This record gives sequence, C-alpha cells and structure tokens, in this order.
Amino acid sequence: MKSGGYVANAVQTEKALSYIEICFIWIPIVLCAAIAALTYFYKLDGIRGEMTEALEARRCEPVSE
Repeated sequence: MKSGGYVANAVQTEKALSYIEICFIWIPIVLCAAIAALTYFYKLDGIRGEMTEALEARRCEPVSE
C-alpha cells in the first residue's frame, strides 16, 4: 500500500484510496472466485470409490520388512 501513496494517520489521496479498495475488496473477490471455480471443478466425490478401493487393497497387502 505504500506504493499507492498510503500514509498512516493522514488524509489519504485518491490514489491511496484506490489501492486500499483494490487490496481489501477486489483482490479478495478475485481469490474467492478462483477458489470457488477450483472447488467446483475438483470432482473428489467422483473418485472417492476408487480411492476407497485402493486403500482397502493396501490394507490387505502383507507388510514386507
């Protein structure tokens, strides 16, 4: 925020206010949208059966030392 002209305990310039808005409103919105998109396309429920079968198969294997 320093690069935007932010000065603590002072009246902020228009540029500083814009940087504050970007840092505290727009960046979090973009990150939340990206996380939502990744969560939507990550089909963990679809591969859960395969994962369970693989884990059960590993449990049944003899332990080699």
